[in-house]
Amino acid sequence: MLWEDPLRYILRFAAESQGGNRGIDLGSPGPGFGDTLLANPIPIGFIQGSGMASPLVGQSLSLEAIVTGDFQGEDQLRGFFVQEEVSDQDNDSLSSEAIFIYEGAGSLADVQVGDRVWLSGQVAEYYRLTEITSVSELEIISRNNPLPPPEVLYLPFPEPNYLERYEGMRISFPQTLFASDLFELGRYGTILLSSHDVLSIPTQIAPPGDSARLIQALNLRDQILLDDDKFTQNAADLPYLINNPHIRREAASRA
Repeated sequence: MLWEDPLRYILRFAAESQGGNRGIDLGSPGPGFGDTLLANPIPIGFIQGSGMASPLVGQSLSLEAIVTGDFQGEDQLRGFFVQEEVSDQDNDSLSSEAIFIYEGAGSLADVQVGDRVWLSGQVAEYYRLTEITSVSELEIISRNNPLPPPEVLYLPFPEPNYLERYEGMRISFPQTLFASDLFELGRYGTILLSSHDVLSIPTQIAPPGDSARLIQALNLRDQILLDDDKFTQNAADLPYLINNPHIRREAASRA
């Protein structure tokens, strides 16, 4: 679809859904604009936008979506991911259909994967992750809803920042992936995966200069970080090793 200014879109969306403009000038976000954002669920695609950051940072708004990842534990991310159902997704291939809801030190309702929730909060960016913070209301509408199917991806990605359009969404890799770097597994619970064994240091296989830079650019597109989604450092039990107490670089996996 053609990109439309998100503020103007939201005003039009609210007016159409309410059968009128509710006294709001659709040409600019004037008085009553904040009430409109809170009273009407805003599509996640328009919250995310098609760029690297949300065009609505700092705005308070409401959304309704399906919980696809629950990490509310104190040693976890202290929040959860929600994603639009397929029928509610927009046609913009550059905008993500999911977003992270940050609970922080607060105490929200204990959601479960498959819950349909309605919530209000503020749009923020945290280390390039678009999220909803300062959640003021959260309602579980229904439970045990089917999850949106994962997006099928392949490494290497076709371009830098390719994953931005899938931020927070369910994804899968049908190809075999390899453990390319285990350096932070013991401390942070992460494994760097790639499409082939170990990613080479560019100057090991090419002279410094343009050739090495090309290899480095490919390396950056041929990796994804597998994270245990916990804040715990140096955990006694390492993740991913339930069925195999050992893992080595170049080990294959399916994601």
